[in-house]
This record gives sequence, structure tokens and C-alpha cells, in this order.
Amino acid sequence: MPNAVWSYGFRPFFLGAGALAALIIPWWAGALAWGIPLGTIWPPSLWHGHEMLFGFIGAAIAGFLLTAVPSWTGERGFAGTPLIVLATLWVLGRAAAATSALWPPFLVAGLDLLFLPALASLVLPPIVRAGNRNTPLLAVLAALWGADIAFHWGLFHQDEAFARRALFTGIDVVLLLVTVIGGRIIPSFTNSALRQNGMPSGVSAWRVMTPLAVSAMLALTVIDLWSPESRVAGLLAAGAAVIQAVRLAQWQGFRTLRAPIVWVLGSRAADCLGLRPADGGRCRAGLRTRIAALRLHYCHNNRGHILDRGLRGVSCCVCTYSAQSPGGRKTWLMPARVIPRPDRCALSRER
Repeated sequence: MPNAVWSYGFRPFFLGAGALAALIIPWWAGALAWGIPLGTIWPPSLWHGHEMLFGFIGAAIAGFLLTAVPSWTGERGFAGTPLIVLATLWVLGRAAAATSALWPPFLVAGLDLLFLPALASLVLPPIVRAGNRNTPLLAVLAALWGADIAFHWGLFHQDEAFARRALFTGIDVVLLLVTVIGGRIIPSFTNSALRQNGMPSGVSAWRVMTPLAVSAMLALTVIDLWSPESRVAGLLAAGAAVIQAVRLAQWQGFRTLRAPIVWVLGSRAADCLGLRPADGGRCRAGLRTRIAALRLHYCHNNRGHILDRGLRGVSCCVCTYSAQSPGGRKTWLMPARVIPRPDRCALSRER
């Protein structure tokens, strides 16, 4: 069993993401409800937000890239010692953040900032050698790392507003990744499920929708760097939400109700839509904090906390279960009857 965990890139990191969420969400809830000590010197809401973004989501991105890159490039997958070292760095970052009251700030920041560059050092060489068209996606790692650096800079200078803005920027970057990758794999998975159930396939969105969605997310990310609560930012987020809604409807996820693991995947793209309260009681529509288990608003005091609910938890469990299944040689993110193996799934067609 230990060897099986390290035989595919997604296994240790999807397992780690699930374990982290199972640990820190009840811990955070206990701290809010009963004053259970957190062990961190960071402002509690910033610790919670950082760990859900750079811990939970960071592990999910690592699991995805470590599985997708070999499929894109045709090279041998990541396994064994490199995964053990990378997972160790991820765990050290989580432990440092959770016990930051015990260590100097520069040591905590240093341990936390090791993971993403180490991940990039693994996935960058093969994808560059292959000249793969997905190479620009690796800029997401650089952008996330930059957001994490900015977060620690804000903490070091006791500027909570700056640290919080760094988290929001990181969320925008992740949503941009969801926008790009979702547009590539969700229609393919949906078509596979429809064919398996003997239904007409051919699901796709208008060709112009993906450039529009990506452009809107890029623009939103940029404006959030300077004026995240402005009227322009709100209008842009609302426009991006409309584009995402049209795109999602064209993927026809409602036709996959017989394949729950497929429509649960589609529901992740639907998390790009939402409405969150903004400072001053205004409403800010669009792509903000609704992604996987990152359903939170960092300004907890008197502004509410958007909790992750049933379907989102189920989707995380489904992905983790399929990844950790003893039949891992037959299952990846989807059941074998829908997507047989990693090298035969939609990712392999993104070379």
C-alpha cells in the first residue's frame, strides 16, 4: 500500500488535500466556536485562508499537474523519491504555518515558499522538452508563488489588508486555471459519459466562449491587484460570471445525471459563479471565493463566512476516493467505465 501511494503523482497530493481539509476545517470551526487555540501567530482568518488556498488547493494543483504533464508529454510519470521529497516540503509548509508562533517569521515563510518552486522544478523540464502547448499554464505556479510571497510580506509588515489582497489575487489565479482546464476536460468527460449511456454526444461550447472567459478572468485578476472593491471590478466580475454561466450551460452537464462523478466535476466549474458581500455592505458579483472547499470570505468579522456545503464536500471525496482506489491502475479521476486510465483520458489528447 505505501508503494501504491507513491506510484502516481495525484495520489499523495489528493490524499494530502483531503486530510488537510478534514483536519483544519474542524480545527478552524472549533477555534471560532469554542476558542480552541490554533498555534499560529497569524491572524486566524488569514491562517485559515492561506491554508485553504496554498495548502489544500496547492496540493490539488500539484496532483493534477504531476499526472497531466506525463500525459501531455508522453514521458514517464512521476513516482517514488521525487514525490516523497515534494510531499515532505508540502507537509513542512503546513506544519510551519500551523505552529508559526514557535518560529521566526523568516523560517516559516521560507518553509512555506519551498513547495511551489519544487513542484515547478519537476514539471517544467519535461513540458519544455516536449514543446507542449500547455507550457503557459505553468505561469500559474509563478503567479501563485508571487501571491504567497506577497502574503508573507504583508504579515511581516503587519499589514493585514495587503495579506488579504494577496489571498484574493491567489484565488483569482486559481479560478483562471479552473477556467482553462475546465474548458478542456469537462466537455470530453461529459461526452464520454453520454456515449457510455448510449446517448448522443458532441457536447461543446461556442469557440469564442473560452477566449472570452479567459480574457475576463485575466482582466479581473489584474484589476483586483489595485482596486478589488471598485465598481469597475464588480461590473467586470459580473460580466465574467455571465460568460462562465453561458459556457457551462453549453456543456450540458444536466444530461449526465446518471453519471454523478461527471456532473459533480461540472459543479466545480459552476463554483466560478457566485455573489459575495463586499466591504461597506455592497455586493460584488462573480468569480471570487467559490472554488472547491475554498468557499470562504476572509473578512470574517461581521461580514459572514461562506461555508462549504454538501455537494462540494462530496465532490472532494469522490476525487480523492477515485485517486486512492486500490484499483488505481484502472482509475484516475473518473471511474474505469468512463475514463479507463490516465494515458487514455482527455489529458492525453492535450499533447
